Amino acid sequence: IRLELLKFKRPEQKFQDLAGLQKQLRQDVEDGKRWFMG
Repeated sequence: IRLELLKFKRPEQKFQDLAGLQKQLRQDVEDGKRWFMG
């Protein structure tokens, strides 16, 4: 969904968004692991 928005942005903005997206994904994975283990 968010990736569709990235297409219309300037390249440098795109990279910032991707970095933010990766950080969010890692956070989601960590939360998922904690929930799964706990």
